[in-house]
Amino acid sequence: MRVEPDKILALKRRFEDRREIVREFIDLKRDALVSVRPPGTDPCSEKTVAALGENGASALDAARGYINELTAVIDSLSEAARTYGLVEDNNAQAFQQVQR
Repeated sequence: MRVEPDKILALKRRFEDRREIVREFIDLKRDALVSVRPPGTDPCSEKTVAALGENGASALDAARGYINELTAVIDSLSEAARTYGLVEDNNAQAFQQVQR
């Protein structure tokens, strides 16, 4: 993917926002995905719930992997921003907004 230097920080923020959404999903849904209560005490219900819990754990693992990939992209964009000297510009803009 090619990104124009003046778009790097905006793109980085979008990736950071997406990462936060996935993190919040994991935090909110973790227990519900892996700890499903069986509807009954019969062996079929217990086996089904165990399988659902395994699937939920797999989904959480996949989501964590996605977070890791997003973080790698964010880190690359941060490095590109430093290379282009955009970090200082971003900090200066943030400081100016605080002063207003």
